[in-house]
Amino acid sequence: MNGRSGTTREQLWEKELQELGDSGLYVSSGIESTCAQESKLGPIGRRSCFVALQTAMKSELIDTSPLLKAFLDSMKDIEGEPPSLYLDLEGNNLSQLGTLSLVTVLVQLRERLYLINVTTLGRDAFDVAGSDGRSLRSILESSKIIKVFFDIRNDSDALYSLYDVHVRGIWDLQLMELASRSSQKKCVNGLARCIERDSRLRYEDKAEWQRVKEKGHGLFDPNRGGSYAVFDQRPLSSEIEHYCTQDVAFMPHLCEVYRGKLCDA
Repeated sequence: MNGRSGTTREQLWEKELQELGDSGLYVSSGIESTCAQESKLGPIGRRSCFVALQTAMKSELIDTSPLLKAFLDSMKDIEGEPPSLYLDLEGNNLSQLGTLSLVTVLVQLRERLYLINVTTLGRDAFDVAGSDGRSLRSILESSKIIKVFFDIRNDSDALYSLYDVHVRGIWDLQLMELASRSSQKKCVNGLARCIERDSRLRYEDKAEWQRVKEKGHGLFDPNRGGSYAVFDQRPLSSEIEHYCTQDVAFMPHLCEVYRGKLCDA
């Protein structure tokens, strides 16, 4: 994010999106369905590439209708498998009884992270449409566009109760982990346990993820002297921005792990 005026920022972003599209670097062809061939890099190579990409990823705050339209216009080739969109929601008591503040979206084909500012945009966050008529609502409600979440229960509750969004086409990594688990399945695991047990990341990368996680919890957890209101504060603090984006950045890695196990089962 930068301090430029809204119009200038939007023009620069649209130009960058166009350049990314024209480069051909993000075009995927010949991808097979559910049990697509694994990367030839092997586990270590995939892990190294993932860490490098996560470090290089930029996040963009979408807090105006023109920026949202530009974002929606960039949503090309997102239908079918493998999934292109990874999402997470944050809010103050995220549920039908609370608020929805931010929608974090990773567009994997573009290797870009976006924070959609629901606090500022309100219902427009879901109903503003791009040039082809596609909105965030229509993306979330499409059964043809796969959206990957981790434990969508509260997210779905808030989307439905607060904004009348009926989600479809969901892959829930928490359930994928449960289905692929060979040991007892009496309970589901949280994201931290999944990253600790199942990711192929280095110890140092896991430790950094945990450090950011703990710092974020200290800012919003009332039991630690924090407040969920931090998700509604503008400008958004860099600590909360990092907290929101890092979980989504890890999701493609976990999705690859669990898809591999389920395909081999």
